[in-house]
Amino acid sequence: MKKKIFSLLSVDPNTPYRGNSEDPFNLSVKKLDGFLDLIREGHVSCLKSWIEFVTFAILIGFVVLLVCTKWANARVVEY
Repeated sequence: MKKKIFSLLSVDPNTPYRGNSEDPFNLSVKKLDGFLDLIREGHVSCLKSWIEFVTFAILIGFVVLLVCTKWANARVVEY
C-alpha cells in the first residue's frame, strides 16, 4: 500500500522543468485524483484520522477562544 501511495505522489526527476509556475513538480491531476480516491476508499486511514484530529482540534480551539473572550469581556469593569 505504501508503494502505491508513494508512486502516486512521486515526481520523475528526469522530467525537464517545463516552466509551468502553477505545477512546478509536474504533478498531474490524474495522480492527485488517484490519491484522493485512496483516501475516499479508506486505504489511507492514518491520513483520514489526522484530518479528523486536526478538524476536531481547530473546533475545540475555536470554542476555547470564544469562551475565554466572553469570560474576559465579562470581567471588564466600566469606569
